Amino acid sequence: MNVIYHPKDRVKHRFSAHRFKKVVDSLSEDQRQFVINNGFGSLLNISDFSVPVPFLEWLMDHLIVGSAEFRYSSKSFKFTRYMVQQILGIPSGNVAVDLHNTPEEFSDQVNSVRSSYIVGEKPTINEAICQTLEDHNEASFMRSFMLVAISCVICPSTQNSVNLRYLNCLMSPAEIRNYDWASHAMQYVLSEVKKYHGAIDSISNEYEDNSRYYGSCLPMLAIAYMDFLNLDNDFGVANNISYDVPRICNVKSSDFSFLMEVDLNRRSSDRRQSFGAISFRNINLTPYNPPAIEPPAPEDAAPENVQPIVPPASEDAEPEHLPQFEQPAPEDAGQDYLAHQVDPASAGVAQNFVENSTEIGVVHASSPPASDVEGSFCFNDSFQVCPTILPIVSKHCALLVKEVSQNVPDKSLVLKGMGSVFAKRLSLMSTEILGYVLSQNDKIPNDGASDVRSSLNNVLDAEKSIALQSDGMIDNTIESFPVQSDGNCEDTINGVPTCDVTNDINKSFSVAHLSPINCEDVSAAEEIPLTPVPSCNAVDDVSNGNSEIPLTPVPSCNAVDDVSNGINIALSIAPTSPITFDNPSPSKDVNQKNQLGSSTIDKKKRRRRAAISFDDEDSVQLQKLDRDVEDLYIKYVRVQYIRPNFYPKSPTFVVINGFHSNYERFRDSLKPRGHVYDDVMALFVQMFNDEIKDSNDSDSVNSRSKIAFSPFLTEKLINSTKEFAPESVEGELTRINAALNMKNADLLMFPMCLNNHWVVIVINYLNKKINFLDSMQALSPTLRERYITNLAVNLQRSCEFANIFKRDLNRYERIFTPVPRQTNTFDCGIYCMLFMMLFDGKQVKKFDKAVADQYRKIIAYKLIKSPANEIDVTKFDEAT
Repeated sequence: MNVIYHPKDRVKHRFSAHRFKKVVDSLSEDQRQFVINNGFGSLLNISDFSVPVPFLEWLMDHLIVGSAEFRYSSKSFKFTRYMVQQILGIPSGNVAVDLHNTPEEFSDQVNSVRSSYIVGEKPTINEAICQTLEDHNEASFMRSFMLVAISCVICPSTQNSVNLRYLNCLMSPAEIRNYDWASHAMQYVLSEVKKYHGAIDSISNEYEDNSRYYGSCLPMLAIAYMDFLNLDNDFGVANNISYDVPRICNVKSSDFSFLMEVDLNRRSSDRRQSFGAISFRNINLTPYNPPAIEPPAPEDAAPENVQPIVPPASEDAEPEHLPQFEQPAPEDAGQDYLAHQVDPASAGVAQNFVENSTEIGVVHASSPPASDVEGSFCFNDSFQVCPTILPIVSKHCALLVKEVSQNVPDKSLVLKGMGSVFAKRLSLMSTEILGYVLSQNDKIPNDGASDVRSSLNNVLDAEKSIALQSDGMIDNTIESFPVQSDGNCEDTINGVPTCDVTNDINKSFSVAHLSPINCEDVSAAEEIPLTPVPSCNAVDDVSNGNSEIPLTPVPSCNAVDDVSNGINIALSIAPTSPITFDNPSPSKDVNQKNQLGSSTIDKKKRRRRAAISFDDEDSVQLQKLDRDVEDLYIKYVRVQYIRPNFYPKSPTFVVINGFHSNYERFRDSLKPRGHVYDDVMALFVQMFNDEIKDSNDSDSVNSRSKIAFSPFLTEKLINSTKEFAPESVEGELTRINAALNMKNADLLMFPMCLNNHWVVIVINYLNKKINFLDSMQALSPTLRERYITNLAVNLQRSCEFANIFKRDLNRYERIFTPVPRQTNTFDCGIYCMLFMMLFDGKQVKKFDKAVADQYRKIIAYKLIKSPANEIDVTKFDEAT
């Protein structure tokens, strides 16, 4: 009799609408009124629902954290701040949720209140619920109520307790609504999904069913996905699905049970349930279609002064460690706020300068008295600004006044310093207008697009004129911010396309509102590149199923000190595999780059195939290691740094991109005569990919675009082709492709450990071969051929299934490539690391055992000191 195997759930979570609904149903009338008065009334109507865990796991598998995008096959949608607002229905202001710093005025009060929630050793949710139901004082009730709401619905943690760090934001009921709860909840979801990816990608098949707790409001992903599904009338009527907002008040458990039935991918051979059978509908038909931009305020109204929110630098922290947004101006910022920020003397001159710019077609302010510098702005009728972009222009006029007052404090120097400030502001404004036009896609009718294009051309002409005029005012004019285009628009002004914007609306290009530059090291003459990062702007993030990442300007200076300052690499590495200690650049979705056609890629490959990256006799030269590398290796690896009596279980020592290793396995892998464990090899792969991506010169004929894959993924791909299911690796490959662009890679490298021996299989797209790199020639030709065939067939099927590429890898010639031979039984892992770095598609640069020994020290240093390592190893000093 055949036994049907049902895989265990890998995800546990603390979200409980049922628990929270019992609380709100028990509130008295005065307590309910407190909640309504403070803007959180939607939580009183929360639906008692749950989402099946297999469905949640599948959604988490296919979420691209770096771009906050769900992507499966040809379907995708962006997970945005506006979606969170529509799902939860709670107010979300512009003040960042800061869990680290307590406001001084509440410091004593927070300390006194904290202890009241602690029962035993933990602040339990039950205790917070009891205090909520018994309290009829508005201030203390809202504090307890919000702790319960956060712990059950908005941002549940992995523990059955409340996070008292939120008290920093809950001491004043009137201020609670001003915090940016939507962005905070979204970033927490992304950080937990990233942990989930690291957990499932860094385990072997035999441990695949291990489960663990993940925090955040994960059911939001299921709600958003359901709302994008194109359920026809028959489906909708059959289940009575309601799309009213807030969504969390209108969904039912039966909705998701029904969804799992109709969306199930019955053709999938994966042992875990797979979905995605139903197509998506346009975002305009979902509850997440962003509202049209508001009409301009009347002339006597204060200018809006809300700054865009800067996305966090990392996304994998617990809520108490979430990176903080740059704190924006208050939502109701007006004349009082501007008056507090602007120096009247210099701002008055700036106001006059803006007024006198009408002859070159620049938006100008009205004519208030010189002392009334914070007055409202209006526009000259002759300028003919399209009403849809008036708020953007108005905002930049207000910012111009503020910037002049800050950057040109001496009134006598205004004329000398105004040109650069004015040109910079115009450049930012024109870029934002262009981004707004492109983000609207189908929302702007033809006549509206024509008006916007006309206004944009006026702004660009003004920018060019100001830049020319400012040459006479200052020695060096500021360079405008370049805007990435799709390559089809040849006419630009300072990098901003001036071609017909409406022709580009449906192309793969999207620009979000620009965040302010906040790096003192960037001078006015520096060019600031636009780097794709996730944006928290609700309107600009939402696209009609597109996969673009909004662009936010990032300073070209390094945000993190170079951990390897003064370190001299001891290996002379071939130019095809640059190994540096430079900081990794901000995460980006490489598929945002211009997609090259197959003919263009083939031309580049031909030039690279013909190029000679190094001579046959070239070898890696042994050099003296830097003292810092030697000292770190002695401290953490050669000598046992963490004593077992301090930690019954070896603590996690290195975590990079979700992959992790404890101290014992890390040390055993890299100590002299140590055999490399698979988790340490996976950490090396993550660091290798980051370094190659950051240092690869794609225009050089000697360059090699390489991607290495974890041994855990390789283990899945070498399974029998009859038992392999492409769906089992589709999510992981999709995430890798989003970050590294597998289609354009020259070499795909798959390390694997067979019978305690490491080898590397290389899918060599550059030379249309499959290379087998083995430092001992330990495998028989039959076994070697079997693994190559399984990997090639399974990878080909998986990449076709995931819409990454379609290639007949089985037709590639199989080559047993000559490589340096190890002279012992324990160096194979280190040799494989060197193979991945030194292989150029034809040969491996020569090295010997002394180089391998030296590289053990280098890899230990780089993994520990990597900016991507989430563990501060100095915290273990007391355990030495």
